[in-house]
Amino acid sequence: MNTDLAPPVSRRTQAKTDRMARIVEAAAALLGEVGYEAVSMAQIAGRAEVSEKTLYNLFDGKAAIFRSVFAQDLQNFQQALDAQGGRAGLDRVFAAIDTAARWYRRDPRFYKAMARILDDGRAGMNSAITYPRQDFWRTQLVAAAASGALRPGVNLDRLSAAVSNLSTGAFLDWAAGRITASTFAGVATFGAASLLLPHASKSASAALRARLAAA
Repeated sequence: MNTDLAPPVSRRTQAKTDRMARIVEAAAALLGEVGYEAVSMAQIAGRAEVSEKTLYNLFDGKAAIFRSVFAQDLQNFQQALDAQGGRAGLDRVFAAIDTAARWYRRDPRFYKAMARILDDGRAGMNSAITYPRQDFWRTQLVAAAASGALRPGVNLDRLSAAVSNLSTGAFLDWAAGRITASTFAGVATFGAASLLLPHASKSASAALRARLAAA
């Protein structure tokens, strides 16, 4: 007898999950259309086809909805990266940069609206975007170190923070129209390779030098 099966989800729980997903999707669409400040709870409710009362029952206000929007965006990004397969060590870092560039080209309004929130330094919203993405980069470097791509003893907290800050800076340059998405990829690749090279193992160093030359 299989005792590992998850218990069935009740209709009520599934309906709640579906409503929350519609709300997050609606808020994400509105963010790209009108920007964070202009989005109202009434607009989100209308786009999601739920009542405002339902909205407040499911989320503790507008900020909570957008924290879910940015968390969902990162989860979708990670899933897209995982779906590429065959990425290990430092290759996954650069695959993440290339994937980000494609996503910026695919949905520029959403990501430019996200960048405006970062530029504003809005309390709560800024951290909802920044901290999980810092954790994302640290996870990539922890995995790279475990694979032997980084030398033992590297301060992964500081190195991942440097890579994250570099990526964020290039992202903000793209959002401001100072560089294209393709240039973002080149700048972030060159910068990340430059940061990682002094800490790379002998086996990973040649590939990083090749990326520097190509970028």
